[in-house]
Amino acid sequence: MSEPVDKRYAIHPAVGIARLGNADVDPTKPESFYLGAESPYQVPNENGSYKRDGRIKKQAQRFRIYEYQDGTPVREITLAAPDVAAIEWTVHLANRKAALDPSKTPGSESLPSAVPPKPWGLNATPPPDAHADLHYWPANIRNKDVSDRDQLVIDAGPRSVCGDGQRVSLGGTVTFKGATKAVSLGTLTTENDTGRLLVFAADGLSEGLDDNGEYSPLPKLSDWGNNDDWYDDTADGWVRAKVTFADGTVAVLDEPDQRAWVICAAPRYAPAIGWFTTLYDTAVNALGTAVPDKPSFARHIYPILRCASLLPWLSVRAAAGHSRGGPGNYMLPGMMKLLMDTDPAPDSDSYKLRNSIFQRLRDPNAEYVDRETVQHFMPQVSKDITRNKTGDYDVAVLTPFQYAICRKWRDGDFLADAIPSYVPLEQLDIAAQPSALDQAAVEGSAGTPFYPGIESWRILRARELYADSPLRFSDSTRPGDLTMGNALPWQADFLDCNDAWWPVQRPNQVTRDNQPLQPWVPPSWMPTEDEADYNAMVAGWWRLGFVVSDRNGERYIEVDGDADADHTA
Repeated sequence: MSEPVDKRYAIHPAVGIARLGNADVDPTKPESFYLGAESPYQVPNENGSYKRDGRIKKQAQRFRIYEYQDGTPVREITLAAPDVAAIEWTVHLANRKAALDPSKTPGSESLPSAVPPKPWGLNATPPPDAHADLHYWPANIRNKDVSDRDQLVIDAGPRSVCGDGQRVSLGGTVTFKGATKAVSLGTLTTENDTGRLLVFAADGLSEGLDDNGEYSPLPKLSDWGNNDDWYDDTADGWVRAKVTFADGTVAVLDEPDQRAWVICAAPRYAPAIGWFTTLYDTAVNALGTAVPDKPSFARHIYPILRCASLLPWLSVRAAAGHSRGGPGNYMLPGMMKLLMDTDPAPDSDSYKLRNSIFQRLRDPNAEYVDRETVQHFMPQVSKDITRNKTGDYDVAVLTPFQYAICRKWRDGDFLADAIPSYVPLEQLDIAAQPSALDQAAVEGSAGTPFYPGIESWRILRARELYADSPLRFSDSTRPGDLTMGNALPWQADFLDCNDAWWPVQRPNQVTRDNQPLQPWVPPSWMPTEDEADYNAMVAGWWRLGFVVSDRNGERYIEVDGDADADHTA
């Protein structure tokens, strides 16, 4: 008699990212949107336009269900399988930004249960607002005079959709000073033939309450991160599923290690370039994952080197050391050969090169970073770190897990397996597909710096946020927790962080009309070094261009932008 099989089901990717866009979507017309990456190094919508009729297309997140037998993925569950009768998906999205108040109790409407760690790297001083808490800084108390915090939460509640092409809208309401506004947080639909779930983010609309008590994008924004009487339509929440089989049995995917999460976030304006520390990297580190005996060059080292080498197309600061003719262009064949050489001898050329790079990495194990030397290390960060002697910034840094791996690489103690490349999901062995989905979905996400962040915020560094695997969250994690500490509205921070904070999501400089290092954001939106017209970004974020590969990766150029220096929002 054969041994019984331990059969279970899980949704992948564990965390997906649906990105905002203001172009109309028709799920039956693939040209009206595009899908997020589903395999590492896949460029979402590669060779396609990221705009339609001048507006930004939404990046949809597709979710799949996999069957595991004795811990190994053996098949994807779709409606095409003869033993599958129905698939029902349920999604719960919320936006809790306006309710944030660090003085409240964790787990209340105003705070997540998990407490984020303090900003990394600089000697923390008390923030100027007595209500503020460094664990949440720079996110601060919002709408502090509102006693009923529930009315500040835009909660779509659990909404379900089945495998028949049904489309369901997600949304809730927010109330400021007695004025209530209905807010869309996105839509759900399914693929008719497979039953897979598609999640679409909202339109990128942000509004504040004007002096007449009306909602409008025009009320003057006073802060880059914390604005009262304002909402935006970013969101996050869980994804669950129920599979009904032909024999009548039912599998409900609602445990922490089965359900997924979706984040509805800002566009990624350089979709061909990944970030060196992603949300996945942050989660792996938060869980205390053991460093492998032999780290993989392809999986662990190459993404860091590739990002550093491509950032010059997005940031003049990165161009100082990593431009095509500079010593930090690691993608050159001769350079890459040395970087993959495992020779541990200190007098070898390969060790000297690996060591020179390692010595330039900022050490995440240091309690503080000296303000005067912070700029001499990788990755490059905003000059605000040295200019502002009193602010507390979350400095861009590799995770301790990544740093330990880089030390092993420096010492030649790594697996020189390959230079990775994109392999379509369908060409991967079924057992490798779930992990590929998990990694690819967040490949372009920003896992550092969290000041406060792009897709999510510093809460992702809290161990108590997680279940027992990367990007699977505990039962105490609630919809809205993963975006609650981000800037309100998101466009204000997106404009203000105009100097090497998150160049992959929001470029600093671009090549436009064959001219390198042109400002991505019109100078009119940044009238002086210390001032920003936040409302210009609120109104015109969708007019900014996307940076795409040109000449088979020989260069990266801006396309589809019309928010140039001669225009205003």
